[in-house]
Amino acid sequence: MSRVNTQETLVRFRYAQKLVDGRDEFVNQKAIAPTDQPPEPLMQVTDDIISIRDARHAIRSVYLVPVVIAVWFTFIFIISDLGLNSASINYGKDLLTRYQEKEQEGSYFSDHQRKEYLYYQTIFASNGDYSLANYFFAVYKFGREGVRKGLEKELKTTGVSALIVFLVSVFFIRTLRPTDIFFDRKRGIVYTWFYGRVAACRFENLGFLEKSTGIVL
Repeated sequence: MSRVNTQETLVRFRYAQKLVDGRDEFVNQKAIAPTDQPPEPLMQVTDDIISIRDARHAIRSVYLVPVVIAVWFTFIFIISDLGLNSASINYGKDLLTRYQEKEQEGSYFSDHQRKEYLYYQTIFASNGDYSLANYFFAVYKFGREGVRKGLEKELKTTGVSALIVFLVSVFFIRTLRPTDIFFDRKRGIVYTWFYGRVAACRFENLGFLEKSTGIVL
């Protein structure tokens, strides 16, 4: 139902066709039985007004929603990967217990053992509970240089991903669903509005394009 230019050009343009030109073809299609609720894409039917939605109304659900979900999933994965995993936490608690017993016995601590003891003491604090804040403090105070650089890289990655999540979420919230397209049969005009701007034309001037997402008026 839409024309494509056939000239030898680098860009192929698709031109909108007048909706009234396809009237005979539409009439010959299978009739739709009347129902209490208008079927998609009809949103509302009254004596004077018919409102519909076109392919632009699916942009949020088809494109934006998957992007938002993917960004949030990636951010949650990055957050969950921060700090020690369960195996490292259990190992650290066991090692801390052995060092505490060794200290009570008055045994000798090498410089490495003393530093490692302070490292795990800081991570698990006085109550023996693990927290990310204690882990960050322990790494920067007693951790090896490689561990500190690795943590700095993880924090930078988390910060960048958090910024992306924030921007994508704000864009999704501020991207409003397009208003339905209204056919005023009494006045013979078609109109809609978006972000405070009104678009309107007469029935005979209304065009449409067939796209992969559907028909765009």
